[in-house]
Amino acid sequence: DTDGTRNRLSNTLNTTIDYRLGALNTLSFTGLVSLRRGDADALNTYSELDAAETLTRRYTRRTLGAGDDVNMDYRLSFTRTIEPRAHELTAEVSFEQDDESEQDDYTENLLMAEGSTADTILDQQIVEQTEAGRELDAQIDYRRPLGESLRMEAGARSSVEWLDNTFYSESLDLTLNAFLPDINLNN
Repeated sequence: DTDGTRNRLSNTLNTTIDYRLGALNTLSFTGLVSLRRGDADALNTYSELDAAETLTRRYTRRTLGAGDDVNMDYRLSFTRTIEPRAHELTAEVSFEQDDESEQDDYTENLLMAEGSTADTILDQQIVEQTEAGRELDAQIDYRRPLGESLRMEAGARSSVEWLDNTFYSESLDLTLNAFLPDINLNN
């Protein structure tokens, strides 16, 4: 059995600026910033049965989660237009940055026979995850007519991407009543 809620908030700002550098050339800038935030609360109820399908144990697992995401994308381009859609040179450089963080708290509680939650905590864990991504792209395209019925197009594109992520988890040691790092899970 599962019951839960999730809330999300997202905001995006986008802008483009074109600057004419004379009759043939244009310099353009495009920027995008996106901010997202959310939280979740879910309660799962589990029933364990033995081989004869007799109920042996019931427990709940509550998950409380929260996360943030910031994405930024910037593009700078130059266009030289000698003849529109026929003879053009275009160059573009773009940079994208994406940072995400998330924390989830898990708590398992024993359920009494009538279904109420006991004070007995079976397991408790806190998980934090982050991911940071960066991407740099460069592209150049050239197009020109070669007579009345022939056209040449050439271009090149290059990309570099970086990704860094972390995962950190702590679980409640029931005998010490303290959270200890999950050494086999963390990076």
